[in-house]
Amino acid sequence: MDAGTVIGGRFRLEERLATGGMGAVWRAHDLRLDREAAVKVLRSDLDDTDRPVARFSREATTLAKLKGTGFVEIYDFGEEEVDGFPIWFIAMELIATGSLGRLLAERGRLTSAETLQLLAEAAAALEKAHRIDVVHRDIKPANLLIDDEGHVRVVDFGISLLNSSPRLTPTSAVFGTLAYISPEQLRRGEIAGRSDVYSLGAVAYECLTGAPPFDASDPAAEMHGHLYEEPAALPEEVTPEAAGIVLRCLRKDPEERYESAAALAAACHAALGVSTPPPTTSLASPAPAPEPAQVDTKPEPTQRGRRLLITAAVILALLAAGTAVTRPWNLLRDNEDGTKEPTKAVEQTTNATSAAATTAAEETTTAPEATASDDPPPAPETGGGETDTNDSGDTGGGSDTDETEPETSGSGTVPQVTRLSTHDAEQELAEAGFDNVHIEGAIYSWFGVEWDNCEVLEQTPTSGETADFDDQIVLGYYTDTDEDPADCT
Repeated sequence: MDAGTVIGGRFRLEERLATGGMGAVWRAHDLRLDREAAVKVLRSDLDDTDRPVARFSREATTLAKLKGTGFVEIYDFGEEEVDGFPIWFIAMELIATGSLGRLLAERGRLTSAETLQLLAEAAAALEKAHRIDVVHRDIKPANLLIDDEGHVRVVDFGISLLNSSPRLTPTSAVFGTLAYISPEQLRRGEIAGRSDVYSLGAVAYECLTGAPPFDASDPAAEMHGHLYEEPAALPEEVTPEAAGIVLRCLRKDPEERYESAAALAAACHAALGVSTPPPTTSLASPAPAPEPAQVDTKPEPTQRGRRLLITAAVILALLAAGTAVTRPWNLLRDNEDGTKEPTKAVEQTTNATSAAATTAAEETTTAPEATASDDPPPAPETGGGETDTNDSGDTGGGSDTDETEPETSGSGTVPQVTRLSTHDAEQELAEAGFDNVHIEGAIYSWFGVEWDNCEVLEQTPTSGETADFDDQIVLGYYTDTDEDPADCT
């Protein structure tokens, strides 16, 4: 298909904007209404195993239902014969300014305020999709477009899941982009709106750090990270409000994340100091940042002093309700204004970070009171870093016990056995005192990643957890259908 081809009797293709495994997106001109358009064309040579036409049709009908801010308007959908081949197409509103992926490629990182504003808009849009039972399943920077007014548009519902309709793929299939996929998608568990919340958290993490939460150089390690590991600590300049929100989105258990995309949007607005979304017409000059708490101009404080300073910074940020917050970035334009953070960066690894995360999750009207509570703060959540292993739950004390002799009663820390063979994993667990091991098969098919037969991919409880020595440890492993699964057990 070449430039100049007319699709649907009205859309003249002018420039290929992007090409993917399913097809291509073209800049086009609508000859009937004299306007620009984006035309997404489905490849004609796709294997029908994954029902590409049905999926393409679902994307078109989904886009047609999702109206208003946060989405693109659909102009037409249909089939056209080109050079003797049937071609399916979707014509839609053109967002010429580009995607968040392009913005990150140009700037590297966003500020905390920019990230929270973007996160709030994307979450508000996804809430509309979730309300009609649509889960996106592939939230990533390339699928978040930034229009010429700086607003977020969520696109590409090609692999979205409509929970109220029959599935277009087998339940064993895994869809999504590995850098941003939720743990439950990898486990082929129940997929709901909180899966998109996790992916938004992964996108926000990249906005703040310049990279996704887990190592992208090794797909196996990246998958393991989503399932079991905590992301590395966020940079020091990230505000505690932003850190708390992002890290809560990235919780492994869906029940520990925000209950909905709407709740995530509300938490972002609360952290920005507004109770309602900013007006859609204001992009002129950024609002002045609130006066920062002067915590980084003094000598290193004591642990108690640091807690007090961080708590004060959080309260100041949340009480700035009278400040008009506009988008502090001028996305994809040359006149970048370099807006400052709304608050100074403070130490993330203190107990106040977790308190800020909890505060941001509360209703806007109660956030300041929650921050000012006299209750002891919970354990810190820093998204990674060092873990205190001195209080692991091991009851032996370790000083007078023969280290080669496994415990037979009490409790201990579960070792990491993923990526080992099932036999090596059993031995490792036995040496740590865990003899009650149940092994069950788990077949994964993931972007060409090749696992060894009998390689352990999942373990419950996960490594680092404290469990009684007589608790059952469940292992899930990969097995090649050509191999005898009995060899793994």
